[in-house]
This record gives sequence, C-alpha cells and structure tokens, in this order.
Amino acid sequence: MSFTTVPIVLPWLLFLYGSEDGAIVAGLTEIVPASVRTAGWSLAGPLATALFGGSTPLVSASPTEATGRGGAGPPAGHRACRRRC
Repeated sequence: MSFTTVPIVLPWLLFLYGSEDGAIVAGLTEIVPASVRTAGWSLAGPLATALFGGSTPLVSASPTEATGRGGAGPPAGHRACRRRC
C-alpha cells in the first residue's frame, strides 16, 4: 500500500467502523433493559473481543500448524479456493 492510497482508504474504513458501531449502540439500546443497560454495554465489548478478537490469532495460525507450511495461511488458502472455483 502506498502513501497516497492511505488517505483514500482510511476514510472508507472509518465510515464502515462508524456504521457498525452505530448499529451496535442502537441494537443494545433496544435489547438490554434500562435497569441493566450500563452493565450490558460494559459487558458486550469485552465479551465480543474475548470471543472473536481473541480467537483471531488461533484461526489465522491453524492452517499453518495443520500443514506445517509457513505459506498456508488464510490469505493463501483463500486465493487457492478462489482459483479452484
């Protein structure tokens, strides 16, 4: 990625993050009762990070560990699946 593409790509990524975060706030406001809303909000972020963000290195390293090849990670596997389809 070159230096000139960063100012073009970064606002788009920030827009996507903002849309996702706005949807989460609205969804939790509707789902969680008002009496426990603070606890629900403070639990949702760390829980999501623990379940999904914390498992990302495990998922990324699994193909490498299973095959024993360093280049068999998800990007290489994804490209291989796309070529076959």
